[in-house]
Amino acid sequence: MLRDLRYLRLVVANLAYVLAAGVLPVLLALYITEVLHAPAWLVGACMVGNMVLVALVQTLVARMIERRRPARVLALAGVVNAVAFAVFGLVLAVPGWLVAGGMLLAMAVFTVAEMLSMPSSSELSASLAPDHIRGRYLGVFQLSWSLGNALAPAVLTTLLGHGPAWPWVVLGALNLLAVPLVLSLGDSALGKPVPADAAVEDGVPRRQPLTDTADHR
Repeated sequence: MLRDLRYLRLVVANLAYVLAAGVLPVLLALYITEVLHAPAWLVGACMVGNMVLVALVQTLVARMIERRRPARVLALAGVVNAVAFAVFGLVLAVPGWLVAGGMLLAMAVFTVAEMLSMPSSSELSASLAPDHIRGRYLGVFQLSWSLGNALAPAVLTTLLGHGPAWPWVVLGALNLLAVPLVLSLGDSALGKPVPADAAVEDGVPRRQPLTDTADHR
């Protein structure tokens, strides 16, 4: 497992997305009420907006990405997350009457990134794992969620304590750094079908073994 650098890159990259997901349960309410000094109803409006947008748009997003390579979709999610965090940070500089609109816009962009990242990361975690030890691989991938969720409260609140813009700067940078890692994964399939004239066993063409080379990019 430790020799599978390709899968380990996915695990490391996923930490950025897990920390990003921590914005909703950890950072949002603090940022709105303690930093922006906006009314508490805005927290509820952002949370409800997130749920409503997922309910209305998730099927459409799934159809749009179903024929796309999951690595590219996950990379796009990282870029969209970075845009969302930039908007969250820019709300600090807008007049009070624009705060609600700015937060709702940032939340909408953040939700789109969420809908892009969740299915693509799950697909990659399963498809990059060898069949005979898939459970072990998925267990390691799940560790990125466990570790990220454990770190998120301390990391995000510490950053907020150093300055209101710091969480957004760091989260945006981490998600942008995850993009080349994800793109380096290449195709999601374990291997590529061999040519039609290749030898077959039991009527099924053999598949090329997984390697960490540019052939899979």
